[in-house]
Amino acid sequence: MSETKRRDFLKILGIGGAAGLAGCSRTAPDSLTPYVIPPEEMVRGHALWYRSACRECPAGCGLEARVREGRVHKVEGNPEHPVNGGGLCARGQAAVQGLYNPDRLRTPLVRWPNGKLGPATWDEAEKRIAEALTRARARKDAVGLLTGACAGALDDLGGEFLKAMNSARRFRYEPLAHENLRLANKLCFGAASLPVLRFADARAAFLFGAGALETYISPVGYTRGLSEARRAGGRMVYFGPRLSLTGSRADEWVPGDPGLLAMALVGHVSGLPVLKKLAAPVTPERAGASPDLIRRLAAEIRQKPFLAAAG
Repeated sequence: MSETKRRDFLKILGIGGAAGLAGCSRTAPDSLTPYVIPPEEMVRGHALWYRSACRECPAGCGLEARVREGRVHKVEGNPEHPVNGGGLCARGQAAVQGLYNPDRLRTPLVRWPNGKLGPATWDEAEKRIAEALTRARARKDAVGLLTGACAGALDDLGGEFLKAMNSARRFRYEPLAHENLRLANKLCFGAASLPVLRFADARAAFLFGAGALETYISPVGYTRGLSEARRAGGRMVYFGPRLSLTGSRADEWVPGDPGLLAMALVGHVSGLPVLKKLAAPVTPERAGASPDLIRRLAAEIRQKPFLAAAG
């Protein structure tokens, strides 16, 4: 015998008509349609596609989100985007879970007088924030803003907010950051920015511990570029202590310390006296490679248009 209550049964029957008889359950639907004012182009039962940018890492791949009746069901890569060209990594595919994870925060949390965090209404949280900002505005740099890797109008908005609050304390946090590359570019070129690596134009790619197919800056874009280079006759050499995903996909894996191997190669190919002096103490034997291997790779660097990247 069904345990559906009479009131729940009438709700289902009113929403679904006769079709509701086939879908009786103990839990009634929340509403007929989750939109208060649905978009003009929405047709119930049909999906809408929206284009956006993935922010799971700093690469910013283009994506397409399939939305059905107000809920994102699936995301895929945007085939017309210049970075990923339709591909999307596992992190991007899982981005939907950030919207609907059952453990996500659904209300603001405030610290009550007993010292514990607890849920609060939006009105109460906004009131507390407004009072705290009003008090802090009188003191310089009393307010700090912590954001992720945002850009464009959102980044400008953060700057304007701090300016209005008489503060310059701006903090950016990236779970997958590459500060070592930013510092290297600043020392070499005067700009603390990430490099743009054109793997598709290289006929030899030398990766020194850089997981180009994993989490290195733009893995989907680099996978695409390396595939194009390989179709044009290019090849990839990976230097690293373990056979990672990138190493297993490379044409050649050279095990060892990537820093020492890079210095051993620099000593054979660089024409700059300062670099040759720095690399002189690092012999192929010290780097854990045979002299013949280093000479062969150095000759390949001199002959082909190459690209080198360090992790």
